[in-house]
Amino acid sequence: MLARAFALVRGKGTQCPPLNRFVQSSGALRRRFHTPPQQFYRRSSLSDCASQEQQPPQNYSTGTPPACSTMQNNSSAKENAADSCLEPTANDDTAEVNFDQRFAILSSIGECTNEDDLRTLLKKKTTPVCYVWCDPSPSMHITQGITMAINVNKLLEAGCKVKIFMANWFALTSYNVSLRKVIDVCSYNTEMWRTARMRLDEVELIRSSDEISRDLRRYWPLALKVARSTNLSEVTVCILSSKDKRPYYDEPKSLFSHEVFVTCMHSAAILSRDEADVWLLDIGQRVSNKVAELYREREAAMREDPHRPVVALFHGVLPSLLEYPENEMFRDPRWAIYMEDTEWEVGRAMRKAFPPGTVEGNPCLEYIRQIIFPLFGRF
Repeated sequence: MLARAFALVRGKGTQCPPLNRFVQSSGALRRRFHTPPQQFYRRSSLSDCASQEQQPPQNYSTGTPPACSTMQNNSSAKENAADSCLEPTANDDTAEVNFDQRFAILSSIGECTNEDDLRTLLKKKTTPVCYVWCDPSPSMHITQGITMAINVNKLLEAGCKVKIFMANWFALTSYNVSLRKVIDVCSYNTEMWRTARMRLDEVELIRSSDEISRDLRRYWPLALKVARSTNLSEVTVCILSSKDKRPYYDEPKSLFSHEVFVTCMHSAAILSRDEADVWLLDIGQRVSNKVAELYREREAAMREDPHRPVVALFHGVLPSLLEYPENEMFRDPRWAIYMEDTEWEVGRAMRKAFPPGTVEGNPCLEYIRQIIFPLFGRF
């Protein structure tokens, strides 16, 4: 679908009638609105989705864009080394993938907090355990849908044991909906990944609500210990430094009490996964990971025992397609591409996109580099 949409853009501008959606989206889901910076690729609230009649998840065989590439890679060499994992294969033999290839594949996913720790981990363990944080979303940006699928496939190609941590319980801190509705959204997201060619048969899906309910006596004391051991000024600096400073967000100096509370809860969830060797997080989880790392260092210093390093990988999002995203992003539906968009809507977004006269910072070239080239090899 994306290839045909790009072909329309390269043609003479002829428009084709919109195709039927592979997922019927209500009018509520089509509205874009102001959202927190860590969730800015969501264009509708969970409450909007919950107001609609729930449909059972279906496995759609057509109309879905295949798996695509990830965010900006560190180098072209890493891209080439990771190309082999873009398409799932029937018989993967990860033992044949050497150390350099595994490191290149994992490094191509996104920003790594400590590459030395990643190298050490890959040398010690042939099958590291990787947790992937996912916030449920009723209307998925292609970064959360397609890019998530390709990231997970890369982790599997590198020999990791992947567990997707569905943060459905934490969605209750932001939206006034029932847990059952959030679980339905998780099922919808899972079906999106299935149609995007994620190798779900090799992935373990974990709901945070189940894990926290199963281990309440450990989770809440851990969250309180994180809150007690972390200085408020440290949390404030981390949160404010990660806040988006564009005009449509709050001023960077503003800080709400729930942000500190949720940060400690997220950090406790990260720390509670003792078996995790690698965490794949989005940019919005950078603060929680930093607080968790500070807690590990303090606990190790008290025990006079070096703590076990946990590698964190951060994937970003595709850039806005508008000329002035700071003023128009949430008022113009053409700022990005979503999983339920039709071929005509994708073509319209690309035709209306603003391409600057330079290669650097060109959103159209980023979509081509991160989606078209990895999938089709040419444009």
